[in-house]
Amino acid sequence: MLKVNAEETTYAHSDTAESGNVVLNVEWNEPVLGQPLTFHVSATGGSGAYKFNMEAPSYSNPNENAYESVADPSRGEWTKYTDECSSQDYTFTMTASGTYNFRFHVIDMNSGVYYLRTNTYIQLSDEKYPSVKSIVEKAVNQCKSETDGSDYAKALWLHDWLLKQLDYDNSLKWSSAESALTRGTGTCQAYESAYSQLLSAAGIENAETRDKYDGHTWNAVKMDGQWYQVDCTWDDSNNNYYSFDNRHLYFGLTDELMAIAHPGHEKIYTADGYGTRSVSLADNYFVQNGEAAKWVENYRDRIQTQLEAKTTDFTISADNSSYPPSISGIQNGILAYAINQMDWFCNDSKTQLYATGKAAQLEFKAAYNENKPTGGHPQHVGGSGVVVKVPTRDSEGMIKSTRTQYQATKEETINKPAELISYRAHVQDIGWQEYVSDGEMSGTSGQSKRLEAINIRLSSVINGGVSYRTHIQDIGWQEYVSDDEMSGTSGQSKRLEAIQIKLTGQTAEKYDIYYRVHCQDFGWLGWAKNGEASGSEGYAKRLEAIEIRLVLKGHAAPGNTDNCFYKR
Repeated sequence: MLKVNAEETTYAHSDTAESGNVVLNVEWNEPVLGQPLTFHVSATGGSGAYKFNMEAPSYSNPNENAYESVADPSRGEWTKYTDECSSQDYTFTMTASGTYNFRFHVIDMNSGVYYLRTNTYIQLSDEKYPSVKSIVEKAVNQCKSETDGSDYAKALWLHDWLLKQLDYDNSLKWSSAESALTRGTGTCQAYESAYSQLLSAAGIENAETRDKYDGHTWNAVKMDGQWYQVDCTWDDSNNNYYSFDNRHLYFGLTDELMAIAHPGHEKIYTADGYGTRSVSLADNYFVQNGEAAKWVENYRDRIQTQLEAKTTDFTISADNSSYPPSISGIQNGILAYAINQMDWFCNDSKTQLYATGKAAQLEFKAAYNENKPTGGHPQHVGGSGVVVKVPTRDSEGMIKSTRTQYQATKEETINKPAELISYRAHVQDIGWQEYVSDGEMSGTSGQSKRLEAINIRLSSVINGGVSYRTHIQDIGWQEYVSDDEMSGTSGQSKRLEAIQIKLTGQTAEKYDIYYRVHCQDFGWLGWAKNGEASGSEGYAKRLEAIEIRLVLKGHAAPGNTDNCFYKR
């Protein structure tokens, strides 16, 4: 039996715990932030054959009583007991003002003592070692003063600031916001925890995405009403072997793109009850800063060649195919999104083009319009056009064309695109909202307000109609109504729980109608189409928002189509 006996020492503080005649003693001197503190742990009574253990300490900001384990309690020294001895010294350095919780254990198997623990709290304060909360608040105040205050700008600023504060802990020991912000190191859990506290302090809704299959965690961040996936850990890399800023590759991804890097995530985001479904790239880093649009220019001539040949299905080899698939697949997914946001023309007639990004290639589907271009864009003679400003619902665009027979360049206006489908919702406590169109959100986000009724109508330039019906609290499925009639109830305070929408007439031959709902506790569900139910039945869950859009027949869905309806 190994015995370790410390010299007789008088300590300033102590704590004890007893079980039978076994007494566990923990002693220490006056603690000082930033300096190692030694805990002398010993026991008396029993057989004298003791085994000691120190748990991973935890930390709380001052006056909060909310503790986070500073280090990973499932790894390394925190999981081990000593060999049999009479005492053991443990050393730990506290680095932030606040309260630390220390727990020490002893086992004396010969005396039948298998679990005896002390529970000690040490509170310290030193302006040279600010609390985690103070560090977070200071960073957020700086963030607000240096950004325009948008969710995207704040989330990006805090992402970049955090990556300057720490390096990845390859020992896998440190795993908290305390370690990230006061020790300058941490695992993925430290990155996630610190970023979460920064976002919350900045007023940005966020949640943890935990991939138990790959043993990794990161943040889901709600920016401008949409959820996005952000992995600060994987962005924290100084090894840039690529032709883009890889310290932002994982900022603002969809679930599908994040699953390219972390395959286990596919099982997470497709599971029932997943609440942070991320399907948009509008606030992706490369989309927002214009880099993705520049990537498109590297492919423009190759795409245009296929369009001039009126090829309906084609592929183009990716320029980054030599990158690891987990890198190129994500970049090309972002590139495809940028391509899909642009207007494309064949012989000056607008073409419907849809791109999908793969690791080694881009895949395209194109539909051609033999008639006058939509939006009234004038015809050109013997030339080609390049869109230099993309039209939006709010502003006109510009196309620059060269007329080969005159060798002259001309800029002309592209009219704002016509709306295909419009809709509005009647919302609890708000009433009827204004009409929105073509994939915009109707309803509310983050306000827990039920939809009570809806109107849906097609553009007058479309031949055909739209029919729809809703599932209503205490009523069930109503009969179908059509073409801007109200489905739901008025003045009864009853929630919509599900919806079915379908096209009629010639429109149904040319388009598929896709729609998705934000459902209480479930979040955004998958896209339903052409009369499929969207929402829930039998769960008593309210609809809070809806998006509807038309897609050319047979073209890809706007996003994931899994789990669009829950029924029991």
